[in-house]
Amino acid sequence: MKKTNKKHIYILAVTLASFILVGCNAIPKKPYPQAMNSVISNYGQGNYERALANADAVITRNKRTLDSHLLLLEKGKIALAARNFETAINSLQAAEKRFLDIEGTVSLSEETGSLFLGDNNIEYEAEPYEKLMISPYLALAYLGKGDIIGARVETKRIIGKIEQYLEKNPDDTKHLENPFARYLSALIYEKDGSFDDARIEYQKIMKTSSYYNFLQSDIDRCRAREKSSTTNLVVFVDVGFSPRKYEVRYGPESIHIPDVGVSTIQFVYPEYRKVPCSTNKCTVYLNNTSLGNTHLLYNLEETVLAQYEKNKDKLVEKILNQTILKTVAKAAAARGAQKIEGGALLVAAFSKILDEAEQADLRSWITLPREIQYARFHGVASGPQKLRVAGTTIDVDIEENELNIAYVSLPIR
Repeated sequence: MKKTNKKHIYILAVTLASFILVGCNAIPKKPYPQAMNSVISNYGQGNYERALANADAVITRNKRTLDSHLLLLEKGKIALAARNFETAINSLQAAEKRFLDIEGTVSLSEETGSLFLGDNNIEYEAEPYEKLMISPYLALAYLGKGDIIGARVETKRIIGKIEQYLEKNPDDTKHLENPFARYLSALIYEKDGSFDDARIEYQKIMKTSSYYNFLQSDIDRCRAREKSSTTNLVVFVDVGFSPRKYEVRYGPESIHIPDVGVSTIQFVYPEYRKVPCSTNKCTVYLNNTSLGNTHLLYNLEETVLAQYEKNKDKLVEKILNQTILKTVAKAAAARGAQKIEGGALLVAAFSKILDEAEQADLRSWITLPREIQYARFHGVASGPQKLRVAGTTIDVDIEENELNIAYVSLPIR
């Protein structure tokens, strides 16, 4: 037998083996955003308890799937908005543990499946900006349930993770810095009387942009090691949805492929588009008394789009190479099929599976906000209060002469 025929049969064998390893059930039935429609619809309307029930139903249908831990991220974020703090903590912790376990690792079966069936058939690995949002939300959940010790632990983890990512990617500061995470950490340090630690975090935020010069008064107070003598309230507000992935088609384009000749190829890949939101600055009310407006703290939309543009060429090149490999495998398998009994039918069936599997990987943490706004107020009234932001009201119990932290998630308008 000629060497080329051996090569063709080998490629056919590897191709079919990958199908067996991955299995028919690995092929996505519908894109991730579509599977989350009911969840996102209720979440966007502010029906958080209903969205949480929807999320549980989706998780039940998708147990032990490649998306299961991404679904836990969504559930944790929704539970936080619903002020179900225990559920938020359990869900976010479970998701984060798995993402840390798989960080930078891909199994042989997953890698083989990815080559032929696309990235949807690898377990979802969260983006760096997504991973860096887990601990601050965990800290807010701990604060919400009155667990300051848990919040302190997450504060140290927040800073450790940011520094770890920055050390590994020193040229990617713009995408890895998270002023929301740092600011929340600084507040908890300040709340604990750890003024030097708080000052360091405030200063690191200021270094990222002149926009944050409003922190100078906080830095001066921490440098003087002075605890605020009045009752403080800091409000964090999640506004809008972060950019959503959608499918883009490349080609058709004719290219020359070794061992195949001129072939017409086309494939799909993900891009991001902004999710419209009309909310800008919000007015904060305490018991119907206006305290003032919120201000932008973290533009997550900008981070997501900038990081995508930075990685887009590599992503498209990767999918192009996968498409070429599948084209070579199909052609080689067709030539080698005559050497295997029933090979032609097997190749035809597998080619159909490959074609049906061509979906862009549209997975992402959908319930992340477009931006996080904040406001800090001095000298507010203590005791049980009604906090209202843009029509959303929550109950808060403000401690006198303390730094109080509240979190509000707004419906999408």
